[in-house]
Amino acid sequence: MPHLNSFGARFLENGYRIAGLAPHGALPLAVKIQLAYGSDVDPSHLPKALVDELELLTGGAVGTRMSYFAETYLIDGGRPGAVRDAWAAYHVGAVEHPFSSATLTAGQFTLPLPIDPETFRETQTHYAIWDQVVGSNPFNFFSPHQGAALEFGSGGATTLTVAALAGHDPRSGIAAYGIDRMEVIRHEGRAISLSAYRYDGARHVTATIDRFWRQGYGLGAHAGPVEFDAVYQHGFDSDATGGSVAIRSSGGFAQLRYALGSHDFALVRYDGTQDVGGPYRALVFGAGHRFHHNTRLTFEDVMTHTPQTRNTFAAALLFAY
Repeated sequence: MPHLNSFGARFLENGYRIAGLAPHGALPLAVKIQLAYGSDVDPSHLPKALVDELELLTGGAVGTRMSYFAETYLIDGGRPGAVRDAWAAYHVGAVEHPFSSATLTAGQFTLPLPIDPETFRETQTHYAIWDQVVGSNPFNFFSPHQGAALEFGSGGATTLTVAALAGHDPRSGIAAYGIDRMEVIRHEGRAISLSAYRYDGARHVTATIDRFWRQGYGLGAHAGPVEFDAVYQHGFDSDATGGSVAIRSSGGFAQLRYALGSHDFALVRYDGTQDVGGPYRALVFGAGHRFHHNTRLTFEDVMTHTPQTRNTFAAALLFAY
């Protein structure tokens, strides 16, 4: 945890069902606790060692076609948290194969990106590309969004997802403006996955409207204990600073994970972004050991260049029940 094996990935894709097995009564509730240490000094004077996360999670199936999921942070980063995901999905298709046609999801959910930015991330350090904001526009891919998404080809090798989302960023203080849209196409092969996505929206962040888009491409590959993931993204903002000047942005990452048996892993990732705020580069080295099926200890070392170079260290102990 939080890394899914192939069985866990299929269970998630099938709406929390196991093909051929009837469900038995179980309380669909889990709790996740993460204790963390970071060498960085927090600007709001939080201690370096703290209870970093306390989460409640619930998810399951309702009948043959519906499923739901909710993830609530009671503590997030050592501070009071909030609801991250809270959605319900309806699976359209033949009763015998309810996941072969389409899935409609509605509520508040993490955007359908090539790599999950939070729940299944294995490092404390965020992916820079998902945190990237341009000028005064608060949009980012890390935050969940409210709306509806329709995935065609659910459970198949190739899927197409189209989403209509509220033009608003939670806790940004900026009023909602219009409807955003996102399109994602993804192909899952035996050893390689390919994806492409585009997000279009508008925000009233200056005297004029900033109309923006972000477009990206993802590649995933795995062979035995080795997993590789890479994403490249570029974007455009018509006026994100109030100067009536268009801004181009870009960024991406490449990540390599190596499983050392069933209990240990090592990971290295290179992150980079470029926008009106200048360049950002980071190199992340991580490793983890699973003491038990629900307990894991991780360490990571991060070298960043913004353009000043600095080095930070972090450790986390994760429990889940």
